[in-house]
Amino acid sequence: MKKLVCVRNIVLGDGTVHICVPVVASDIEEIQRQCGLIKHLPCELVEIRMDFFTSLEEANLWEAFYRIRDILLDKALLATFRSLEEGGSKPLSDEAYERLYTVLIEHHLCDMIDLEASRPLHLTDVLQQKAEKQGIHTILSSHDFQGTAPREMLIARLLQMAERKADIVKLAVMPHTEEDVFCLMDAVRCVHAKISQPVIAMAMGDIGRRSRIEAASFNSCVTFACAEKTSAPGQIPCAEMRCLLDEHIG
Repeated sequence: MKKLVCVRNIVLGDGTVHICVPVVASDIEEIQRQCGLIKHLPCELVEIRMDFFTSLEEANLWEAFYRIRDILLDKALLATFRSLEEGGSKPLSDEAYERLYTVLIEHHLCDMIDLEASRPLHLTDVLQQKAEKQGIHTILSSHDFQGTAPREMLIARLLQMAERKADIVKLAVMPHTEEDVFCLMDAVRCVHAKISQPVIAMAMGDIGRRSRIEAASFNSCVTFACAEKTSAPGQIPCAEMRCLLDEHIG
């Protein structure tokens, strides 16, 4: 049976595609400005990209997330530190990574967290267990900014992530051809019938644009769009994405 993930006012995994918009800012003032724009956009989720923060000290995290929640009210908040190796803005040791997410979880500063599958198994297991106790959902993610593996390897990667018991699994690849995009989409369709978790998947860049628009066709439950600053290549402005999703469904 397919697992449904309920986050604030939305349900992930019921066939609906929801839009997530990232906050890509280094300081409190810019975070507030971007959130002021995002507040009025037709998105249901907001990803807070902590790898862009100037400071990851606990006091700064508290202030940032409380300001964000005060502005965005009922939009679901996804907290992410994307490492340099997976397309983020800076590196972070496993120890610092665990401390960062532990602060978010223990103080319930967000609704969901993104954990990188490339991190040690024991680390992600510990954070998943802590999050579950606090009612925070987990996404286990894998990002390949260099290329797109063959279909069978993508399927294997998704199945391996699903075995690690996160609430949602996420896979992003960089296509070099249209065939790469179809490869990703087909891999996700195949895995959809084999795992219980909802899947988020996309091919990045201009070549992968259709994977963001046609997410429903291959059972991806979230598509990422942008307000101003993108967090990954190929993101489409949120208002345009909403129109494109509505047209595609219609």
